[in-house]
Amino acid sequence: MESKKIKRLMCSVITATLLLCELPGVAPMMESVGVVQEVEAASLKLSNKSVSVMTGEKSKITLKGVSSKKKKSVKWRSNSKNLVVSYSKKDTRSATFYARKAGTYKVTATYGKKTYVAVVKASKKGMNVTSRTLNKGQKYTLKLKGVKGKAKWSSSKKSVVTVKTIKNGKGAVITAKKPGSATITATVGKKKLVCVVKVKGTTAVVTPKPNPTTAPKPTESPKPQPTEEPKPSPKPTEAPKPTEAPKPTETPEPTPTEPDKPVVKATGIKLSDTDITLTSKGATKKLVATVEPANATDKDVVWESLDPVYATVSSDGTVTAVKKGYAVIACYLKSNREVYAYCSVVVDYDNSGEEKVLAESISLSKEYIKITDELGYELEYTISPSNSDERAVYWVSSNPDVADMEGGTLKGYSNGTAVITCYVEGHESIKASCTVEVDITPELDYPSEIKLNTSSVTLDKIGDTYSLVPTLHPTNAIIYNKSVSWSSSDSSVVSVDNGTVKALKEGTAVITCSSIGNSSVSASCTVTVKAKSTTTNPSEQDKTDPTYTFKVSTDLKYTKVFEGGDLIDFDITTNAPFEKVSVVSSDNSILQYCGVIVTSGKYNYGFYARKKGSCTISIYLAGEFKKSWDVEVTSDDQNWAVYESWFNGVLKNIEAANSNWKDLNPIQKITLLGQYILDNYDYDPSPMSAFHVNGKGNCNASANVLADMATRLDLRSDVVTPKALASSAPGHVVARVWYNGKIYHLDAGYEGKAPRGNVLVVSWDANNYEG
Repeated sequence: MESKKIKRLMCSVITATLLLCELPGVAPMMESVGVVQEVEAASLKLSNKSVSVMTGEKSKITLKGVSSKKKKSVKWRSNSKNLVVSYSKKDTRSATFYARKAGTYKVTATYGKKTYVAVVKASKKGMNVTSRTLNKGQKYTLKLKGVKGKAKWSSSKKSVVTVKTIKNGKGAVITAKKPGSATITATVGKKKLVCVVKVKGTTAVVTPKPNPTTAPKPTESPKPQPTEEPKPSPKPTEAPKPTEAPKPTETPEPTPTEPDKPVVKATGIKLSDTDITLTSKGATKKLVATVEPANATDKDVVWESLDPVYATVSSDGTVTAVKKGYAVIACYLKSNREVYAYCSVVVDYDNSGEEKVLAESISLSKEYIKITDELGYELEYTISPSNSDERAVYWVSSNPDVADMEGGTLKGYSNGTAVITCYVEGHESIKASCTVEVDITPELDYPSEIKLNTSSVTLDKIGDTYSLVPTLHPTNAIIYNKSVSWSSSDSSVVSVDNGTVKALKEGTAVITCSSIGNSSVSASCTVTVKAKSTTTNPSEQDKTDPTYTFKVSTDLKYTKVFEGGDLIDFDITTNAPFEKVSVVSSDNSILQYCGVIVTSGKYNYGFYARKKGSCTISIYLAGEFKKSWDVEVTSDDQNWAVYESWFNGVLKNIEAANSNWKDLNPIQKITLLGQYILDNYDYDPSPMSAFHVNGKGNCNASANVLADMATRLDLRSDVVTPKALASSAPGHVVARVWYNGKIYHLDAGYEGKAPRGNVLVVSWDANNYEG
């Protein structure tokens, strides 16, 4: 055993020595005992200075060259609350970030007195537009971004708009045929993306090709006229000479036309510098842009500073330092802003004599907007003075169901009036508002989507019934054909009559609700008729399980201390099915379960550090304990205080509306909380959404709120994916609560706009739990 340790040590020493020798200009330093002393790289740099991501997609960035001795010395931050950056205090050399909204942001790493800036461009997942107005005969290309898998495209009314798939399903060309409206649907797996297209009667103008110029015909030569013979006279006069015929006009040669030169599109821009440092106020540096390829037809570029408060740029690319701070200079192709390049600018000088410039006021580009379609509207803000150091803002809608800001764009959702207010972050008294009136009524032949009040139901015994309720989308549209049909994949197990399902015998069946007239639009619900357990002892049942492999791929061995707000995740590799794996937190209020991502035998579990305290993360496989970590959270998350305020306010509203609140049992109270969420908050699939942050949420948000409520009522609770959804929807979670000898599943995570149906409550006897 000792010899193996010595061999491993020697291998480590040799490897470290070789690695150090490979660094240019760095010589390995070895002490007499043969231990390598790590030397920090002469120049540090970010692993990536320009990153393109989709919203909600996690990315990692590293400051390379920092030695392990200084691994706690890097500080990370972003320039916007819409770009969330997190990192472990144990090793700060790397950070993880994700964007809540589409836009261009900056991630800044500070090490000592130096800063390193990366530009993050976040694009929204989904279809490039959700609505479009075309003239008759006009074409438009729809594109999908950040969507995995091949899409199937369809038009609800081909006589109005036709659709032709391109690029392996990632896009489609639509053509307006006649006045009216149609819904274009891109189906990827079980996900549907929709664009509502309106066609106006005006025919799209098509510039006719000029007719070729015809060469003029030559002028005809006049025919010579014969001269009459002169009359006889005493003195004969000589006959005049015949008039000469004029020469014919020469036919002009047609001017040769030079053939059109082929258009070569620019594919990129390369800058002479991608990061610069200006060390004094007023210092300048000229950037040179090279458009690629070299034979590109259009080489005109425009320059723009994304942070003119700190640095400006002239039309020839000259950057000028304005004040200490960080800026990003963008260079765009004039004819296509999708072709661009960035340069990070650090303005660094002694500004101890300068005072911080505070924001004094804010104004909006418009005070009133009327929205009559589903397109996005621009609403811009201006902070005064223009050189204010306070630049961050946030938006609040008085009625987000009617209108709200989405990714920096104002959008209308349903008819009504809303007031959009823009606040200067940190100075809520500095604000500006715009009144938005929404008057949109889409007209559709058929619904573009159908959603049921639940995607799964478990019926405990034969004869039990449950009512499925369909909602036709978009909910604010005039849908001429609202008829739907119902079917059961196995009518001997579950029957369905106008949405009411009935258990006939043990088994499982899928109930499908389809639009009559457009069968491609449908929704389904899996109905399970509960089977009687062959044994009443779960431990005996587990004995019949096969031998499962188990490995923790990412361990918390060196990172068991976290700060409030940290995101914690680890991987479990096993051949066990989903329902056999269980990971729980002993205190969900300290360490909150966020969910699990399942891919090819690997389970990635996520937890969120909410408030100061200690708790334990435990892993069970087929009921058998496998591993646990004692985790300490050293501080409260600032977001937690906002959540507490929201949570307490919601409970006060529920208590005020229910005079018998104190007499209700815990399950009834949790159910009322779930119903309040469904009645008052819209569904948002984004993992960053939370009811207390942006007034929206998904199944994960609602399940954690319900589990938190159960914990406050001194009940055991956690968040799980129901067994019935393990294969079809492994990302859907519900709250699981133990109470009075039973185990309950409470689901308040349906999709759609509020109100979103009723809370689904399913229960089992604790000894026969099969959830």
